[in-house]
Amino acid sequence: MTRVYIAAPYPLKAHANTVADTLRSRGFEITSSWLGDSQEDSHDAASLDLADVDRADVLLLVNEQAWAQGGTGGRHVEFGYALKGGKRVVVLGSASNVFHLLNHVEVIDHIGAFR
Repeated sequence: MTRVYIAAPYPLKAHANTVADTLRSRGFEITSSWLGDSQEDSHDAASLDLADVDRADVLLLVNEQAWAQGGTGGRHVEFGYALKGGKRVVVLGSASNVFHLLNHVEVIDHIGAFR
């Protein structure tokens, strides 16, 4: 079973949970603890997020056009961490920075394209 970490702007948590439910129904395991927790910003929350990325085979970055340049940027830290860790990285939505354009980063426009 492929394990997926979903990174997204926190205000899109409900949408990220919908993406997670879709992937679970297709047999993927979701490692993103933040989707079920009401975390506060803290050292422990950040450490848990990175541990969840470590447990994943792939990081799926939810990067909708409306949020491509918004939010606090935590998802971009997770994205970079996954790249450094040699993970498969997929952007769902808009490529919004130069790192999204790396040859080994996949960009898809809908969740149905995720394999």
